[in-house]
Amino acid sequence: MSSKGWRKSEECRSFGAIRMVTADCLITETRRRIEKQVTKSAYEHLIIFVDGSRAVQIWQWVAREPGQPAKYREYAYHPRDQAGESLVQKLQTIYFP
Repeated sequence: MSSKGWRKSEECRSFGAIRMVTADCLITETRRRIEKQVTKSAYEHLIIFVDGSRAVQIWQWVAREPGQPAKYREYAYHPRDQAGESLVQKLQTIYFP
């Protein structure tokens, strides 16, 4: 997949998270294509998609269980309009083996 139109931010890497800034992060298919590419290098991960204006963040993680299809979990966070408490509550439910 071409990296045209999006860029990775490396400061999150040490925490098992990847932040991607992209103008088209609101397109579900684009996020899924990116996630499949990331899975090749980090099977368990959290991706934070940030739109170009930084008004919307989509936090994505995928629940994987043997013999089951992948279950995409996403949370849209609007940092200008929302307190971070609901995001923290969602993140507390994530388990990476």
